[in-house]
Amino acid sequence: MMPDKSLILVWQVASLEARRACAPSIGPRHFWLGLLKVCDESFTFNLDKMEIDEEERESVLSTGRQVRKYLEMESESMTEVRHKLRSELGINPGQQILPASKKSMHRSETMRLAFGKAQEIAAEQKTQCLTAFHLVVALFELDLLDIKDCR
Repeated sequence: MMPDKSLILVWQVASLEARRACAPSIGPRHFWLGLLKVCDESFTFNLDKMEIDEEERESVLSTGRQVRKYLEMESESMTEVRHKLRSELGINPGQQILPASKKSMHRSETMRLAFGKAQEIAAEQKTQCLTAFHLVVALFELDLLDIKDCR
């Protein structure tokens, strides 16, 4: 199943967060940081600067609304949680990102499980694409994301 444009963007941000944390792979907390960043309403400012088409823009905005509703979180809360989580991971504001190695960042074993569950969820819903929202639901259903990371 192909990922939708919002999941691709969230995953790219998660990869940057994992690199900042000097992690060997992208784990649930890195994904969570990427998701919180992309789903924050203020991220639309970044979308305006990116060269993306209208379909991609709507995919990102729609995912943001869906995730905020599911988590019952406002953008301000997302920013606070993101800053707290970065601090816990030892990521300082303005910290340089390690240069990308020749190999790309890969999913952790935990994220592989979550992707498998997310694909099951998407298939049950008979959707064409795998979304960031499917992955959020999978992480919670598999108990792979601690609720303290969300508040």
